[in-house]
Amino acid sequence: MSARAEDTPKPLIVAVLVMTLVVLTLGGGGPRRTAQTRLDAATTAERVLSNWEQAIEQDPESDTAHTGLALALLQLGRSPTRASPSRPR
Repeated sequence: MSARAEDTPKPLIVAVLVMTLVVLTLGGGGPRRTAQTRLDAATTAERVLSNWEQAIEQDPESDTAHTGLALALLQLGRSPTRASPSRPR
């Protein structure tokens, strides 16, 4: 028996084409979602940083606010020692 193109079941061809489209559609959205996720995370981190800076303005003696600011700066890849002046004890 010879295998000819006419012998290939049409439902199989359709299924393979549909699966290919699904994979391409889902796979094509991955990098954009990743970039958007990074952008959202950076925006959120900047917002958190701003909130901690406001907390320090309201209560300069708050250890919690200074620690939160330091952690937010580290998350953004910035050094806490250069970004905010040390407070007197």
